[in-house]
Amino acid sequence: MMSQGGDIMFSERLKVARKNKGFSQKALAAELYISQQAYAKYEIGTATPNPEMLKKIADKLDVPVGYLVGEDIL
Repeated sequence: MMSQGGDIMFSERLKVARKNKGFSQKALAAELYISQQAYAKYEIGTATPNPEMLKKIADKLDVPVGYLVGEDIL
């Protein structure tokens, strides 16, 4: 599980990556087959995706998983 600091970094990086690809929360959530509300929790840091969902998000946003979790820079 990520630390609180990791969650903040993840949520910020997730939001930036989504906006860079031109997705709304609703559109990206639809691509991931989850609700917009569930996706929004990732961006505000109240939920963390499981490894499978994390990979799907990274693939849709064309970023490495490591970038989203704060291990890599773009």
